[in-house]
Amino acid sequence: DPDAVIEIRARARGWRTLGIFGSKRGVSSIYHGIYKVDEGTGNVEPDVIVSEQIKSMAALGLAGLLHGHGSTERRPSSGAIGGDDASDHGPLRFLHFGYGAGTLVRLLAHRVTDSHHVAVELDQGVVDATMELKPDLPNVSVVVQDALEYVEQYYHSDANLLDDSQQQRFHCICIDVFDEKNLVPEQFYSEPFLQTLRDHVLTPNGILVQNFHSGGRKRGAVIQAASENLRRTFRDVASVPSIGSRENAGNLLVMASKVPITEDGDGNISLERNALRAQIGFGFRFDMVARVQNMRRKESSNC
Repeated sequence: DPDAVIEIRARARGWRTLGIFGSKRGVSSIYHGIYKVDEGTGNVEPDVIVSEQIKSMAALGLAGLLHGHGSTERRPSSGAIGGDDASDHGPLRFLHFGYGAGTLVRLLAHRVTDSHHVAVELDQGVVDATMELKPDLPNVSVVVQDALEYVEQYYHSDANLLDDSQQQRFHCICIDVFDEKNLVPEQFYSEPFLQTLRDHVLTPNGILVQNFHSGGRKRGAVIQAASENLRRTFRDVASVPSIGSRENAGNLLVMASKVPITEDGDGNISLERNALRAQIGFGFRFDMVARVQNMRRKESSNC
């Protein structure tokens, strides 16, 4: 919708909403993010998160990366997370498709202080609107580009695209992309796209975390198709609804891993311990364990 309007709206007590308001019938008005500004300093408060799906994506990403790696000690560094391959060592590297209000990027960059983040956002207007919200974080780069083109470019010439600190593959890819009808575009869960991420963008122990709107026939069909493609592409796939999701509306977070996901003694997905390690180790101020409970492995086409 070329006539859509991007607005940051001030709310009471420092709250702000960033949204795209469609001008055409059938085009949704999409809220990209809700965040809070400290009224004394004027700075965005990175730890104040309203969106449950953002909390869930952060919890899944870090708990997923911790499975099978690292120590249980409290630590401010992400460097202990790593596998046997050299590209798995060093500070954590996150690739974000969809920047929105930058809430997830700010949260992870603030808490995991030595991590590196590349956020790819299609809409220049969204990036322009949020630049004043972006704190001075040297570990965050925002790229205005179609994410599909970015992946193709990364695959063909990653050394020319990224600076020296970010030339290696990414430990975690977070996908939070929706079209004007609030559906995930098919290209973002197609097998060729997922195979490229698995083979050329992620580290050997890397994971992908993807957000889907749930509820209704169309959204259910997208989740089913995406789940089948993810299962055919990755070693292990599991999902969990965000807190507060209902049968007819909500969010489903799907994690796909190149290595088996941690299990308990009965063979069930179990990331609670890893989520607690991440919460304590990095100082998150919300319950990460609650966000990874009741995860279900995707072993069939039933969603």
